[in-house]
Amino acid sequence: ASGLTNPVYIAIDGAGGFYVSTQQYDIIYRISSGGTVSQRNISGYNGITGIAYHPPTGYIYFTNTATGSTTSSFARVAEGSSSAELIQGNIDFSVGVKMNHDNTAVYYSVTNDNTIRKYVIATGAIIAIIGSVNDNSYVDSLTLANVRINNCYDIIVMNDGLGMYVLDQGPAAQTVRKVIFGDEPPPAPTNV
Repeated sequence: ASGLTNPVYIAIDGAGGFYVSTQQYDIIYRISSGGTVSQRNISGYNGITGIAYHPPTGYIYFTNTATGSTTSSFARVAEGSSSAELIQGNIDFSVGVKMNHDNTAVYYSVTNDNTIRKYVIATGAIIAIIGSVNDNSYVDSLTLANVRINNCYDIIVMNDGLGMYVLDQGPAAQTVRKVIFGDEPPPAPTNV
C-alpha cells in the first residue's frame, strides 16, 4: 500500500490485513487484505508508536510518545473508534507493543525505566515481567525475575508463547536477547 505518512510499526489484523502506526501523527492506518487503505485519527494521542491488534475484541493497543517528549502512554482504541481509552500514562518512553500468543495479554517495553510490562486483558492487571524500574544493569539469569535489561526498545513474542526476543539498546547490551518464560527456572537469556 502506498500513501502512508511516516509509518513506523505494523500489526496483523487476523484477517489478512494490517494496522500501521505513524510516529509523528495521531493516525492509525488499516490496510485490508485487498490493499485498500483507510485511516483513523486517534484523538489526543499524537506520536503513535508501538501497536498490537486483539482479534477477539477488535481493540488496537498502542503506545504513543509525542514529538519532543520522552513521556509515553499505553492505551487502546475500539475498532472503528477515534476515542482511545488510557490504560497507563506517564511511562518513560515506550515503543514495543506485542500481543501474546493466545491473545490474553499485551506486552510493552518501557525503554527508559528498563522494564517489559504485561497487561492482562481479562483483569486489567499490569505486571513488570522483565527488568526492574530504573535499574540500569544488564543481567542474564536462570530466574526470569532476576533478568535485567538496559534500554529495551522493541520486543517480539515467540509463536509458542514460551518467551520473547528483546531488542536491548543499552550501552552494555546493544543486542537482541532471547528470554524464556516459565514457572521452572528457564535457561539463561542468550544473545542472538
